[in-house]
Amino acid sequence: LLKNAFRASLHLRGADDASSAAAATEPSPTPVLLTVSRGNGRVAIRIRDRGGGIPRRIHARVFDYSFTTAADSDSGSADSDSADGDPAAQAFASAPAAQGPFAGLGFGLPMTKIYAEYFGGSLHLVSLEGYGCDAFLELPSIKPDHTPQIDI
Repeated sequence: LLKNAFRASLHLRGADDASSAAAATEPSPTPVLLTVSRGNGRVAIRIRDRGGGIPRRIHARVFDYSFTTAADSDSGSADSDSADGDPAAQAFASAPAAQGPFAGLGFGLPMTKIYAEYFGGSLHLVSLEGYGCDAFLELPSIKPDHTPQIDI
């Protein structure tokens, strides 16, 4: 979730690569805000970015496996329907050799939602197209009497 928020903020700025010449001349990307709250046996996390939001036409698909917007957004178009090719191959091919793929496999959001639900929580996205996105992750908190003590 954090990676998606950071990447959206950088992409909206127009510089996916922090070492690019554009990064040196353009204003800094807007910060990603993280809020953590605990109460009534639950922990809630909100991740807020101003990275342009999720386009309405693809919002229903963001939790579909292998659906990605990363491959085409890196080359300048608004989104990608990865049915035209293998998203994993596209992600690995477009990644710098020493870095590996930073995005584009289409498994991050679906797996995050599955893990949240598996552990008794939930994941919801609220997007304002053209502005940004809020991701709400809620999980059960660990009871204080079940917290392991670690001697350091």
